[in-house]
Amino acid sequence: VTVETTEDGLTIGHASFRPAAAPADVLTLADLAAWLDVDEATIAELAESGELPGRRLGGEWRFARDAVLDWLARR
Repeated sequence: VTVETTEDGLTIGHASFRPAAAPADVLTLADLAAWLDVDEATIAELAESGELPGRRLGGEWRFARDAVLDWLARR
């Protein structure tokens, strides 16, 4: 609810908003590369070497957001 005071009195109005979507808990290789602003090849290389925590599912990489945040905090 919005309330404005003017010289003529009060004006009451309504406001609405749409909350931002919650970030995904599991990220694809492309999602993680965009989030960290690095090349997908770099993410794949780090994941394949075991340095970056991730799992292959159906031949595609998946990364848990919390695990990536922990990994970044340790760097």
